[in-house]
Amino acid sequence: MSELKKCPFCNEEAESLICTCRTKQNSEGMTIIASSIECLNCGASGPQAYAIDEVSAREDAAYTWNDRGGSSNE
Repeated sequence: MSELKKCPFCNEEAESLICTCRTKQNSEGMTIIASSIECLNCGASGPQAYAIDEVSAREDAAYTWNDRGGSSNE
């Protein structure tokens, strides 16, 4: 998984961040993995990313966490 930026809300380092994955089924019965990044310090979480495999879901969740709408917050 890509290196994660600090939490944008509490500025906690990446060591306080976890990636959660949940298995869901879409309306067609296909298994989808939903993944998001969560800060253990303040409880903030990024948007969920969806993919058909866990590795892709985690990478997509890391990308959306780090992207922050083009913010330069390091």
